[in-house]
Amino acid sequence: MPSKENFTATAKALLSGLPAAGVGRLPTLGIATTLEVASGVRLTDAPGFPAEWRAFAQGHVAEFELLRTGAGPGLD
Repeated sequence: MPSKENFTATAKALLSGLPAAGVGRLPTLGIATTLEVASGVRLTDAPGFPAEWRAFAQGHVAEFELLRTGAGPGLD
């Protein structure tokens, strides 16, 4: 399964399953590739980022964005 599909599927399962289980908070840690190295430029999009790592890193970026924007009122 491609990284983006894998990581976003996991995030969707957490976003729906945790509130249903009565869990109201999900602490998360990201990886360095989700950070910006310049205003609006993520490390994964920076020149020189290894192409062989890009799909994995972009999967984490997609997961982080989904977790950040997808949490509803039952989960912070």
